Amino acid sequence: MTKPLEWLANEIKEAETAHQEAQVQEEITGFLLEETMNRKYWEGYLDATINAYAGVFGPTPLEGEN
Repeated sequence: MTKPLEWLANEIKEAETAHQEAQVQEEITGFLLEETMNRKYWEGYLDATINAYAGVFGPTPLEGEN
């Protein structure tokens, strides 16, 4: 069994990939509601996993923030 933080880091990578794939699919289908909802699901899941990771290691820079 992997350690919880290793699992969480891996989950972030997988969520990033799923979100990117959902975004491509959304564009291919012409922004169908179902595809947009799928992308938004992954967007929220990714945000939640990043927040959980930040809860352990401290704040992480927000996207677009410098």
